[in-house]
Amino acid sequence: MLGIRSIRARIISIVLSQSACVLAILIFAAVPRLRAQEALVNSRAAIAVDSLKEIGAKKVVVCDFSGPNGVTALGINLADEFSASISHDANGTIDVVDRAKVPEVLHQLGLEREHADSALQGEIATQQLSADSFVSAKLSVDGDELTIHFEIHRVGKEIPADKIEASFTLNAQQRNLLNTEFHDVSQSPYPFAGSEGYSTPQCIYCPNAEFTDAAVKKKAEGRVVILALIDAQGRVANLRPLVDLPYGLTAASMKAVQNWRFKPALDANGMPTEVRPTIDVVFHTW
Repeated sequence: MLGIRSIRARIISIVLSQSACVLAILIFAAVPRLRAQEALVNSRAAIAVDSLKEIGAKKVVVCDFSGPNGVTALGINLADEFSASISHDANGTIDVVDRAKVPEVLHQLGLEREHADSALQGEIATQQLSADSFVSAKLSVDGDELTIHFEIHRVGKEIPADKIEASFTLNAQQRNLLNTEFHDVSQSPYPFAGSEGYSTPQCIYCPNAEFTDAAVKKKAEGRVVILALIDAQGRVANLRPLVDLPYGLTAASMKAVQNWRFKPALDANGMPTEVRPTIDVVFHTW
């Protein structure tokens, strides 16, 4: 007859064996899914490399993937993986910029990573790192399905986003990363407009910037992006260009915005306060 200790030992052994089998089943079930997702993203990286070659790209930056609610830990991880895949597939034919340099240039300009979406990061990084192209992406979620909408940009040329797209089912870890908001180290003592309980200043006197003669002659178009400091009285206290345009349009934008007046932003207590918004000054020739 088996003793009580022996019976308990056998029961524990059986339970552990059953648990190990369940764990093994879960692991083997998860591995094919993860490999399928990796293969899917890698296949899109190969398409991206072909597209970059078609538009003559020589140096490319892969920016943080943003959405559906700003920059998340998942968006950063996916961008890291995609950048590595592009570098591998390009095999030296395209210079893929180290992604660690993207937050570095943002910080140098006084901007936190989560306050620049994927496309804005690309515009900034392209100019600051002397690249000619960048890859941005937006993430959208429908139930458990995540879709990555890639965009490939070249200065003056763009491939429509619907040409490169990837969808897969989120696992528990990816869902957790998607729900994890990214918070960069603050680059200013002043809060960013529209975040952490602060509202956004509302423009009440904002005349258009004037085209320069050189810009008119060249039919220049595009946008200048400016990081501003708007004080508690709604006045422009400081300006810094983030994205430039040639032919004097950056200086024209700064001159115009310096004279703008705003309804000041409010803090969580409803009091007027200083905040940092980004301002787009758009130039069209039509």
